[in-house]
Amino acid sequence: MPRSLEFGNSLGTSFGNLKVTLGASFTVWIIITKGVSYNPWIGIVFGVLTFGMIGRQYDAKKNLSSGTRDRSAEAKNAMIIGKLG
Repeated sequence: MPRSLEFGNSLGTSFGNLKVTLGASFTVWIIITKGVSYNPWIGIVFGVLTFGMIGRQYDAKKNLSSGTRDRSAEAKNAMIIGKLG
């Protein structure tokens, strides 16, 4: 079990790095094709998308916790997530 937590943590780091790389690449592509004046608009679009995804994740967690799940399993998951965070 401990190795799976390390693997999950490394995946989170890898996808975080991928996200930064793709975002920077997209921004450079916009600068090359459209110009620097579009950068604030692209930042706003990415910001709105980010908040939309956060809201969607919040709703999904809220819907899961309101269901009839086993509360002991939920407590175990919360404890594991707390250790990862």
